[in-house]
Amino acid sequence: MRLPLLTYRSRPTGRHQSFWRVSLITRGGFTLVELLVVVSITLMLSAYAVTYSRDSKARTTLTVEEAKAGLFIQRAKSLALATRLRSNLERPCGYGVEVDYTENTLKLFTYSGDEDPRNGNECVTIGTAAHSSRLGKDIVETIGFSKGIKLYATPPPTSRLSLEQVFFKAPDPITFIWAAGFSPDELSRIPDLSAEITLQWGNDEVMQETIRVTKAGEVSF
Repeated sequence: MRLPLLTYRSRPTGRHQSFWRVSLITRGGFTLVELLVVVSITLMLSAYAVTYSRDSKARTTLTVEEAKAGLFIQRAKSLALATRLRSNLERPCGYGVEVDYTENTLKLFTYSGDEDPRNGNECVTIGTAAHSSRLGKDIVETIGFSKGIKLYATPPPTSRLSLEQVFFKAPDPITFIWAAGFSPDELSRIPDLSAEITLQWGNDEVMQETIRVTKAGEVSF
């Protein structure tokens, strides 16, 4: 087995010593321009990472809150379906969800009808002009949203209707939709009626998630 040959180079002396020092500095250090380039690139990457992290967190929060709102509406539908197990005397008219854009909340409620016989059977008149959508509601549960999330209502006129209230009439359930800026009669003339709840991150109208409720009772998010 042959061993590698080790060589030793002595440090120069005399007039060659200054050249040796300059050579070390030139070969081992960085120029000011190189340092500035490295610092600039580092700052750019750091700023990008912070921005990406903030946007990613906002998008994740939006997705979670969207799912929470969608499941909240589906719960009202499930409660209406569950009334099949009750007798007619114990059965409420149904369950629904009201969207409060001012308080930034969703309210799950039940509605048992009007006890005043002069107003007729309120379960029958639900969704018509003769029925007040805010009459006799009992709030079951209210949910809010994480900091930075707000409910965004699209101002009419627009093809995208902002959901004000959805009601699932027991026990089928039949779905009734109220939209901001529209009367029940106007809504009844809209084919394939659907309305939306839009969740928005702060004032960024680009960063939004939407829950859609259709006349057929479908809740998509």
